[in-house]
Amino acid sequence: MSPSKLLLPLSYAAILGGTLTLIGTSTNILASDFARLLIDGRDGIGMFEFTGLGAILLIVGTAYLLTVGWRLTPARVPADSDPVAEFDLDDYLTHLYVRPASPAVGQSVEAFDDSHSDVRILQIRRDGEAYAGPHSDRVIQAGDGVIVHGPMHAVTQFREAAMLGRRPRETVTQETFESAATDGMLAKAVVPDQSPFVGDTISATGLHEYHETSVLALRRGGDLYRTALGERTLQAGDLLVVRTTPAAVRYFTDTGSLVVADERALDRLADADIDDVAPLSPKTPIAVGVLVSVVALAALNVLPIVIAALAGVVAMVVTGCLTTTDAYDAVSWNVIFLLAGVIPLGIALESTGGAALVSDFLVATDSVLPTVGVMFVLYLVAGVLASVITPVATVVLMIPVGVNAAAQLGANEFAFLLAVMFASATSFMTPVGYQTNLMVYGPGGYEFTDFLRVGGPLQLLLAVVATAGIAVIWGV
Repeated sequence: MSPSKLLLPLSYAAILGGTLTLIGTSTNILASDFARLLIDGRDGIGMFEFTGLGAILLIVGTAYLLTVGWRLTPARVPADSDPVAEFDLDDYLTHLYVRPASPAVGQSVEAFDDSHSDVRILQIRRDGEAYAGPHSDRVIQAGDGVIVHGPMHAVTQFREAAMLGRRPRETVTQETFESAATDGMLAKAVVPDQSPFVGDTISATGLHEYHETSVLALRRGGDLYRTALGERTLQAGDLLVVRTTPAAVRYFTDTGSLVVADERALDRLADADIDDVAPLSPKTPIAVGVLVSVVALAALNVLPIVIAALAGVVAMVVTGCLTTTDAYDAVSWNVIFLLAGVIPLGIALESTGGAALVSDFLVATDSVLPTVGVMFVLYLVAGVLASVITPVATVVLMIPVGVNAAAQLGANEFAFLLAVMFASATSFMTPVGYQTNLMVYGPGGYEFTDFLRVGGPLQLLLAVVATAGIAVIWGV
């Protein structure tokens, strides 16, 4: 089955799951704080206060994805896709061999590779065995097969300078890297939102020097890059084709710096680790207890969720479940800086009359629409904004607008706040609207319009269901 048929529904299911509890997504927590600040008599939102409506959205969304959504989701990536063919690398991977008179004879693979900056040695093949390059200290011998990566003109210059022969009938595929016993493998990997590599050039990440990983191609949306890769700056959602090792895959998986999206690479990693399963930590019961306590304190309204969560982090550090470094690294600094920008923007919108202007527009629709219709329009506007400027920014900007409009209409302010919250938390129409959409964008081979075609009807359907549910449960 094409992974494209599964990855988009997977992302949408994760988004729908975020509507079930207060801690399902950061926008819910922000909305809770706004409820406390903007609505008299409101002390935030309870942990499971909107779980019932969230469950309805999950059921409706799942039914859509299993029927209409399934038919609309394209099969962009073939089920038996080879990364070489998928990323059009045929002209960038070449099978050479070492002639007896070659100056490479007697050199180590690493030394020989370092002498040619435009071409990367990926593998040395000898007597049915393969040795991962370019970090191998094995000595090159006459007759060795050499798999190299680089532009055709650079490979030609490299071949002539090193006096190597070419095997034109032996094309390089993913099987080339797996047909012989070797630590090297070809894999696809996604750059996640929280990766430390985001913002660095590929050469600055140290992937080649420290992790024995060579980047062969980069796909970003509809753009495919196969040359001058060292100077490319990585962004969240980038899809990479890499020649790597099981040890590097393990490191990427443990640190979250890259998400390996290749079944065969993960299978090899599982085979390597099958006899080395780490036991549960003695701290596991403590960690689980702290987690349950945080949820219970927030659910029973003993403490606000922000205070309970912060206390939980302190308890994790004090009991040794978490180091201060781990806690620091886990902070989503990009979200912090986003809030540092959009909260003043929201204040400016309020103080300059911008929020009142939008509120007046919503109130004006009351002359032709019932109050629930006005709330539906608010939901649609917030949903479109969340698909363009991120859900977090939408919550900050639109909740004051919604509450202000409700106050002018004499409507339920909390209901209007919930409309913005649910609209922001269910953003399906663009790959940039929610980080899980961005993560599946590359591996699924999707086009921008795929999200609009599959997610647009879903977002409209849930707008109707959510607006009706809010009106029935909380009133307008």
